[in-house]
Amino acid sequence: MVSSVEPALFIFWFSLVILLMGYVIYPVFMIMVSHLVPEKRYKTGRLPSVSIIIPAYNEEEVIRRKIDNTLSLDYPEEKVEIIIVSDASEDGTDDIVKEYVSDRLILVRQEERQGKLEALNRGAGVASGEVLVFTDANTIVERDALEKLVLPFVDPRVGAVAGEQIISKEGGAAKGEGLYWRLEGKLKEAESRLGSVIGADGSMYSIRKELYPNFRAKAIVMDDFIISTSVITRGYKLEYAPDAHSYEGASKNMWIEFRRKARIFAGSAGSISLVLKLLLKPFVFKLILHKFIRWFSPFLLITLFISNIFLISYGLFYKAILVAQCIFYGLSIIGLAIELSGMPHSRLTYFPLYFTMTNVAEVYGLIGMIAGRYKPAWKKLR
Repeated sequence: MVSSVEPALFIFWFSLVILLMGYVIYPVFMIMVSHLVPEKRYKTGRLPSVSIIIPAYNEEEVIRRKIDNTLSLDYPEEKVEIIIVSDASEDGTDDIVKEYVSDRLILVRQEERQGKLEALNRGAGVASGEVLVFTDANTIVERDALEKLVLPFVDPRVGAVAGEQIISKEGGAAKGEGLYWRLEGKLKEAESRLGSVIGADGSMYSIRKELYPNFRAKAIVMDDFIISTSVITRGYKLEYAPDAHSYEGASKNMWIEFRRKARIFAGSAGSISLVLKLLLKPFVFKLILHKFIRWFSPFLLITLFISNIFLISYGLFYKAILVAQCIFYGLSIIGLAIELSGMPHSRLTYFPLYFTMTNVAEVYGLIGMIAGRYKPAWKKLR
């Protein structure tokens, strides 16, 4: 006869071990092992021609700054073209772009809203550069970042390169976002030393033009993830350039960050079918440990908490873990009250709130994707 506590024990330890694997063991292991591998150093060779593709929808507030920043990048002018794809913008975005008289600047307009992925496809279709560089309209790129981003292409085995995103200190969600991207950068650097990184961020990444996958999707997808990882399915490496810095502002408040996280997770869930070939590669272990566990962490956290309740009388260890969870979620609730009141946060309440908010947003995003609430055509959330 099976004891009533045995299923709870299994669920508890399964949930705890999987969460620890994704959030602690895998990152620590990768970072430690990566220090045993020499740092990659690429010698400057022939600089490839580059097409910088900027998708835009109603970006009149930032597009002028973005164009000025892109035109000022430290890279041979004759080797750079800038393609701005307007996804049926309804404000003054297109007019601002037309103010610039430059052979290097191309405006492509989609007359109907088709979404970011189709905008990237349109941009790639008219691009003439050997390397395609994708960057968001609200991202500021360091002057020398473009050269650093394309430098790894001297290695013919490299198919795509991810840049380093830095979150500015302004904005209500800056503390949480900034910490997340700093930790993510360390992990990406370790993964890159040991093979390929797990996807690029849309703020800035590059891919060889001949390897651009030209995906088509009717549902929301995470375009930066599926485009960058597609090179791995074709036998190339996805490299990481930690010195290729781009800057992006944090979300103005936690509610905007919640909606952004929900949309990202909806896109992640919608992208799985497009990257199934990755499951046939050794890369699958990184994919599971870095991405999949995080995507499923809300459900693991729920099963951990519920199973822990059934084990409360099973020993001091289980009592301590339950108390720790209650304190953590209690701090999240306090953090939420502080956020709603507009008072300044402390680290003690902010990080539990940000972690909990992220996981709740993932569930919200999944429900929204299943319900068909998210469409390829995106809305700005800043």
